Amino acid sequence: MIAPIESLAPPPASRRYLLVLSVAFFALVFAAGAFDLFDYDLGLSRVTGKWILDHRAVPTTNVFSEVNATHPFVDDKWLFHVFSYLVVDGMGPSAGVFVRIALLALTFACLLPRRNSSALAHAFGYALAALAVLVAHERFSFRPELFTFLFTALFARRLVYCREPLSTRTFALLVVCQWFWTSLHGYFVLGPILAGASLVGLFLDSRLRREPRADWRRRIALPFALLAVGALNPYGIDLLLSPIHILRDLRGFEETFKQTIVEFVPPFSYFSVLPYDIGAYRALLLLTALAVLLRNRSLRLSQFIPVLAFFAMSLDLRRNMAPFALVSAPFVARALTSALEETRVAELLVRAFALFIPLSCGIVGWKFATDRINLHDRLDRTAGFSMSTIAHPDLEIAFVLEHLKDTKLFNSFQFGSYFVGVAYPTMKPFLDGNTAGYPPAFLAEYVSIVTAKTPPKDVIAKWGFTSFLVKPGHPFTRALLADERYVPVCLGRQAVVIVDRQAVPADLATRFDLRPQLRAGTYRSPLEATESTNARRAFPQLEMNQGRLELALGLNERAAASFESATRIEPSVFEAWHALGVARMMLRDERQARAAFDRALELAPNAAEVYADRALLNLAVRRSSEARSDIERAIELRGKDEDLEARLAAITRTAGR
Repeated sequence: MIAPIESLAPPPASRRYLLVLSVAFFALVFAAGAFDLFDYDLGLSRVTGKWILDHRAVPTTNVFSEVNATHPFVDDKWLFHVFSYLVVDGMGPSAGVFVRIALLALTFACLLPRRNSSALAHAFGYALAALAVLVAHERFSFRPELFTFLFTALFARRLVYCREPLSTRTFALLVVCQWFWTSLHGYFVLGPILAGASLVGLFLDSRLRREPRADWRRRIALPFALLAVGALNPYGIDLLLSPIHILRDLRGFEETFKQTIVEFVPPFSYFSVLPYDIGAYRALLLLTALAVLLRNRSLRLSQFIPVLAFFAMSLDLRRNMAPFALVSAPFVARALTSALEETRVAELLVRAFALFIPLSCGIVGWKFATDRINLHDRLDRTAGFSMSTIAHPDLEIAFVLEHLKDTKLFNSFQFGSYFVGVAYPTMKPFLDGNTAGYPPAFLAEYVSIVTAKTPPKDVIAKWGFTSFLVKPGHPFTRALLADERYVPVCLGRQAVVIVDRQAVPADLATRFDLRPQLRAGTYRSPLEATESTNARRAFPQLEMNQGRLELALGLNERAAASFESATRIEPSVFEAWHALGVARMMLRDERQARAAFDRALELAPNAAEVYADRALLNLAVRRSSEARSDIERAIELRGKDEDLEARLAAITRTAGR
């Protein structure tokens, strides 16, 4: 099925040269994929797969939700859900990790030149494929994107970068792949998009270059065949239409989704610290622009139009950067090879890449293996081959199931999917992490709740919640804990469990109340004894969450001590220094608060939130001009923001007096 990318220039690279590049590159792919099994949606995925096999049918409503259980629902990932259940529950988490690595290796192998290409073609091919790994790594979880990546790379290799006619056999194999793709992931639309974009480009090339083709009928029929075969699924035409409905919801409630889900944030949005994937994406954009300039006279529209289409999609959502990288990396590699193959620097480049690629792959691979990239990108990952013990609120959910299974539970969106995977059928969450299973207006209501724009008393009056599984730093959490009626009873790495003292047995609230221990400074997380040294170093979330909870309870001195502990464990986490500055500011310790804020800005010079809080500090000590400068810098970095604009107005009024 995979027709190789044609050679750009002989002579072919030596076996030794290919061996060096291949070992370095696939070691990088292995390191990038060899982390403990983790994904916020994996719990829901596995349980859905089991539900489908048990019922021998696909769900048509949101069966795992405590609310909106009758909301119509099309599971556009139903086949992946079955797959995830069979792999993870049937063979174990380690099998899931190795399956992920295998799928990634197959995907990125599709980006490489064919074996008999020139040494320079291989040099640029491996270098751009390695860059594509960095662009896509944020989406490397055990997700349906693994299959989207593979099929995107396969389709692009055959339809975009192979000039051989499309045979009947290959046509049939692409259609079969599309059938699986349609039921594995809602991004199945990328298949028809690739087929259609390459067809348009071929037509324009044929008119401009007058190149006859023998496969026009199959090329024209392919996009329609890919769409038609997709209708052969349990949902029929409804599944084919699901991407349109999702896109409509995204457009109608764009801000809600951006606030709720990080993958829906555009890649040129505000970031306190630029993640590796965003930085690599921007580098790839520059190289793509260079490739277009270099090939302006020999540019093949059959290659450029698909790249352009995927570039347009990548500007909208962070999650679309990975498909763009898979389509554009071969385009850039071919352009650079074509431009430099016959120049005097070609041999020098070949020798340089023989050192550069293994060295860079080794450095980046080491950063993956030691969790440095994950720490920088704020991903809850640790290298390993088992189920992650740091990414999910295991301790907190176990507490809920043991002591609060008869309560009405509110949960943060991020925890919903994992909660289903652990608790179903004993309990259902308020939100199960499945955005397609809820009306967008409901998700907007959720955002209003967690940002405390809706008062907790109104939330509780409407829904009757008596227990809460929430993130310690959320405004909603702070609003709850301002009332002595709400008691924190369990604190873990990811969440805090809070109960309504008046709605649970009195002895439970008294026995597990964390306030006395936190006030006395005697609280120690049960997780501390089980944490590995590396996990504590790279992810000091225990200390951070304890400090956030202490701040919410008004225990500012205790909070400062917790944040100081976090900075000692990992001094490069700017959030810890920022939080320490806030705690010191609450204690009216200007000198240490300023020092903490300054250290945070050394680590993250573009952290608008730090500038905004330092502005409050400057205002409190009557440095109005500095406060105004800080808040204006925050607005410059973040863009239009209601909270920042309100702070600027307050500073202006104060300075005027």
